[in-house]
Amino acid sequence: MRPYRILHRLAPAAAVGLVVAAAQAQDLGPTVRRPPAELGSAVVTRDRPVYSVEFSRPDLRPIRANVRAYSGTGFDACVEVTNDGAADSQPTTVRIGVVVANPQTLGGVSSATFDVVLPAVRLGERPREVCTGYSVPNRTADWDIHVNALVDPNNTVQESNESNNQALHDCRLFGPNPGTYRTQGSRC
Repeated sequence: MRPYRILHRLAPAAAVGLVVAAAQAQDLGPTVRRPPAELGSAVVTRDRPVYSVEFSRPDLRPIRANVRAYSGTGFDACVEVTNDGAADSQPTTVRIGVVVANPQTLGGVSSATFDVVLPAVRLGERPREVCTGYSVPNRTADWDIHVNALVDPNNTVQESNESNNQALHDCRLFGPNPGTYRTQGSRC
């Protein structure tokens, strides 16, 4: 192959290389890039000669677990979740565990675990509340209820703080007849 044909084929690549080198020589200031939504938002700053990346993430935190008693044997175990982070969250789940015990026999009677869908929790909005229903065996006795809530149990949302995802609540659901154990425990 003749030398001028080789140069002719290399000319476009050399031109691209010169444009890239010229752009790198200029100070273009900070560069902002947005990654996919599942990663949160990121700010990429260009400080010579080091590049740094700072991610903004949500921080889902249960602020209150409670029990709402209804007539009959049913009640709702509810959890309020807030976002204290720097980005909106994506939908995830809240695992709500319920244990019902009889204070007179001091033993567990029934228990269950529920995974409840938590919609996206946005920054600056009111906390989201999710609930699940459960029943005590009867309402003729007092019942101790323990609620354990764990936000994002499968770690599907990358949070800025993964250590504040649990909330507990203990209370006593009083039966209609006064009993000797009523002074112990808090009312639901």
